[in-house]
Amino acid sequence: MKFSKITALLTIATLVPLNAGATANVLPVPVYEYFSSTDINGSVTIELPENVKADVDITIDTPELSSQPYYSEKSLDSSSSYTFRLEGRDKTPDDYQTYTLSVMISSSEKYMEKPYTFTFDVPDGNDHPDSFADYKFVFTADDTESAESWETVSENGTELSILVHLKSNSKGDVNGDGSVNSIDASLIMAHYTSLSAENGKPVLNEGQKSAGDINGDGSVNAVDASLAMAYYSYVSTNPNISIDDFLSKYLA
Repeated sequence: MKFSKITALLTIATLVPLNAGATANVLPVPVYEYFSSTDINGSVTIELPENVKADVDITIDTPELSSQPYYSEKSLDSSSSYTFRLEGRDKTPDDYQTYTLSVMISSSEKYMEKPYTFTFDVPDGNDHPDSFADYKFVFTADDTESAESWETVSENGTELSILVHLKSNSKGDVNGDGSVNSIDASLIMAHYTSLSAENGKPVLNEGQKSAGDINGDGSVNAVDASLAMAYYSYVSTNPNISIDDFLSKYLA
C-alpha cells in the first residue's frame, strides 16, 4: 500500500492571512485508551490561519470499534502547529485501523457549517520499514457565501489545495439552521453546563459562542438560553419580529 504526504493548502481571501507566526509545535495527548507509543508510524500536522480557533478530532475504526475517539482537541489557536501521532496497522479484512480527521474552524464572528473531514490509513512500521505516513494540513479560509463549507481547489502531486468558507453567524441561531428555537437554547445551555463542570470542555465553537451571546454581555450562559426560548415562544404568535426588535422590548 502506498502512502504519501498530503498538504492541504487553503488560500485566505478577505478574512484572515496565513499564519506565519506559529513558533511552537504541540503534541496533543491521545484519548484512545489502547494507544501504544511503540507502534507509532504516522502523524498528522495541523497549521491554522491567524485569528481563528479549531476543534480537531481524530476517530479510529477497527473490527471491534466504530468512530472511537482517538484525539479530541477543542479551541486550538494559531500560535502553534499541532502534530497528532498515530499507530500503524496494515489493512486486512479482519484486522485494520482506519482514521478519520475532522477539523472545524471558526472565528469570533464566523464558523464552518460542516467540518472538513479526511479518512486514511497508516501502514504497520514493523512490517514495512521506512513507511512512515506523514500528513500535513495547512488551513486558511475565506468568508465567501457558499452552499459548501469547503471545496477542493487544486491537486498537484502530493499537494492538495482546499478552500474553507466561513459563514457569518446570526444572533441566537447557534446551529446555523436559519431560525432561533429550542434547539439553539439547548445548545447554549449544554455549553454553559459543560463549562460549569470540573474539567468541562466547550460545546460551542467561537462562531457559535458569538451567536449564543444573545444579550451581548460577553458570556454564554443560562440567561442567553432563556432569551432564546423566550424569543422562540414569542415568534410563534408574532412571526414578523426580529430577535433584535424582540430584545429591545424584552430587555427595556
